[in-house]
Amino acid sequence: MKDMKDQVLIKLAHELAAQGYIQPEHFKNALKWQKTSGGDFYDYLVEKEYIKEETLAKVLAKKKNLPYVLVEEMEIDLNVVKVIPEKVIKKYFAIPIAKKWQRAYCCHRQSL
Repeated sequence: MKDMKDQVLIKLAHELAAQGYIQPEHFKNALKWQKTSGGDFYDYLVEKEYIKEETLAKVLAKKKNLPYVLVEEMEIDLNVVKVIPEKVIKKYFAIPIAKKWQRAYCCHRQSL
C-alpha cells in the first residue's frame, strides 16, 4: 500500500513539475522528508514555500474532479455538524458543510 501511495505522489509531482508549480528537487526533498520523518508530503511542500496551499488544493481538487471551495466563505448549518461523529471529523479533518436528503457533504483536508 505504501508503494502505491509513493507511486501516486511521484505521478502528482511530475504533473506539478510539468505545470511549473514545483521543481523536481522539491519533490525529491519532500519525499525524502516524508520517509524519514513520517510527516505529510503536501505539508512539506507548503511549509517550504515550494507551492502555495491554495494552489495545491486547487490542483488536487481538479485532479480528483472535485469542486474547490473556500470554507471561510461558506455559511455552515450547525445542525449538519451534528450528523458526522466527532471521531470521524478529527480523523479525516472533515468539516460538514451541507445536508441534502439523507446525504451529508463535507470539506476535508487533501488526501490520496
